[in-house]
Amino acid sequence: HFLHALQEEFGKELVIVLDNAPYFIAKHLKKQAAKAGLLLEYLPSYAPEMNPLEQCWRQVNEGRANKLYRTLSELKAYLTSKLPTLHSPRIYEYLC
Repeated sequence: HFLHALQEEFGKELVIVLDNAPYFIAKHLKKQAAKAGLLLEYLPSYAPEMNPLEQCWRQVNEGRANKLYRTLSELKAYLTSKLPTLHSPRIYEYLC
């Protein structure tokens, strides 16, 4: 499980900050987190400026509007070229 892997990597006492995507607010996830002793905190709804990953997604999507990738290889090539160009020098500090 992902939650177990997080604890193995970062320790047992974790606070995980999530947005309000349906898969993050699912009862199953909340139940598993409680069982593992993890604290889940949720960002406010409709506040993308509080989620540093939103800026990364915006940068990844620049220039991609209305582009269809016909194969997984095409999409992978695009992401491989785009990800190293992200301009978020403080993203790691912000998240950690």
